[in-house]
Amino acid sequence: MLEQALALFLGRHDFHAFAAYRGNEQPDMDWYRTIHRAELETLADGYRITFVGDGFLYKMVRLLVGAAVHAAQGKMRLDDLAAMLDQAPGLPLGKSPNCAPADGLYLQQVLYDE
Repeated sequence: MLEQALALFLGRHDFHAFAAYRGNEQPDMDWYRTIHRAELETLADGYRITFVGDGFLYKMVRLLVGAAVHAAQGKMRLDDLAAMLDQAPGLPLGKSPNCAPADGLYLQQVLYDE
């Protein structure tokens, strides 16, 4: 179920519902990002979730993981999770309230286009 939840994030979407505010947001801010990979790997002592994309919003990965785990635990339907993507302006369904802890989260690599 966790892999199904992660698969919902693939492609280009408006991730506004999966971003925390820093206080410097502008009305014309671009909330669209493209996720190329969202993979789950089972390790001896837990799991590894890897995201590859063209950019990430503030706390986006933590909010995506939190929502995906919430859905995998049966606390949210996959349809409801999918509906949080690409919401209309004003976020009628609200923002994701499920933020994964920062423990174990790290940035592995950044690639720049030349």
